[in-house]
Amino acid sequence: MTDEATAAALFDGSVRNAWNGGGIIDMHVRAHEAIADWSVEVNLGGAIVNIWNAVVLARTGNTYTLGPLDYNKAVSAGGSADFGVEIKGDARFDPRHATVVEAGVTPGVEAAPPLSPPPLDAAEAGAPPADVALPSTPSAAPASPQQSTSAAPSGVATNAPIDGPLSTSGRAIMDETGQPVDIYGVNWFGFETDVY
Repeated sequence: MTDEATAAALFDGSVRNAWNGGGIIDMHVRAHEAIADWSVEVNLGGAIVNIWNAVVLARTGNTYTLGPLDYNKAVSAGGSADFGVEIKGDARFDPRHATVVEAGVTPGVEAAPPLSPPPLDAAEAGAPPADVALPSTPSAAPASPQQSTSAAPSGVATNAPIDGPLSTSGRAIMDETGQPVDIYGVNWFGFETDVY
């Protein structure tokens, strides 16, 4: 097995399992520096019959150029994009070339200096003014997955549990009193099952 390295990443892999007429090959793009995109060229010794966490960009005989999916295109420094294939043929891992685009670099374009946003004042950052006390939630109140962030009379978010149903009015989500609600997270666990 030979690994293909660039300054920003290492492309490596191995045959996990081989049988007469096929095998499974696991591969990795391991980032030394943050990368924004990658592709690899590798001779796999046969035809891909199954692929996961990557796509085929090109093929010449048993040599494939593989690339990322949207979710594993960018790889943070110290991280890896792990992918694999099932091969029909004489499964082997023979890397030919690895190409990576470092994060913040567009090929053929000189990088511009990063822009810094202006600092936020306390109101823009969501922090209450120093002279306003946040209302507390009673400890006896049951926990609720829905949190109200509608504005209190003082203009401060309450983050109090919502007891009633939510509805919509145009683009806004409203609580039962007609106050707008911002939802910052939704737990989907259980909705994919028959019993939820």
